[in-house]
Amino acid sequence: MFTITPSLNITAASIRRRVQKTGFLLEHYRDIWNPSDNFFAECQARIGKNKRCSVKCTAHDTLGYNRRWRLVAPHDLLKITSKEASFNV
Repeated sequence: MFTITPSLNITAASIRRRVQKTGFLLEHYRDIWNPSDNFFAECQARIGKNKRCSVKCTAHDTLGYNRRWRLVAPHDLLKITSKEASFNV
């Protein structure tokens, strides 16, 4: 279990958004980073009930919805992050 202590500029809603996006991305990289099942359970417990868009989307993006993380994201988002990760290794 982890504890998040908000600073003056961070709201509970912004923490939920960050936890939601982090869980979504780390699930994709599960084999590399090896987060525990407890980590994902804790993230899901903290994301709330709202559905969110992962990034600012344009009219040309093809969007998909991930039910587990309640997140709308471009279908190629994970492909884009995979390319960026390979350049930063």
